[in-house]
Amino acid sequence: MSNAAWRLEEDIEDFGAELAVDTRTTGRANVYLSVDVFSGYDFWTGFTMNMSKDGVFIATDNARSRVGSTVVLNIALPFANDAVVVLAEVRWVRHYVEGAPAGIGLAFLNPSGGALAKISRFVEGVGGPLDFLS
Repeated sequence: MSNAAWRLEEDIEDFGAELAVDTRTTGRANVYLSVDVFSGYDFWTGFTMNMSKDGVFIATDNARSRVGSTVVLNIALPFANDAVVVLAEVRWVRHYVEGAPAGIGLAFLNPSGGALAKISRFVEGVGGPLDFLS
């Protein structure tokens, strides 16, 4: 292997290591909630695995949305009478790999004050993993 090719592999490994660093600035709660996702003419339901006031990870093997696309989320929180509806940007998509569920990472886009208050209240009130489906 030439030195140029070797250097390229080192750069890729370094870049991958940088991506693995957790850059989140807010706490996350391990929660399992049903979420309806609307993307263009596509509609599907997934389950959250964790959520913060800034975004959510939805476990699904049906992620058809592309990175950078915008989706509408309809999240039913246990204490809220009405579902929280927010726009979100797809930040990353993960296909199934052993030890990690398939799904998408989403960042909320300018949620309304009411939606942000409900999400924050819920995330801050969760002390550990919950299962609202049982």
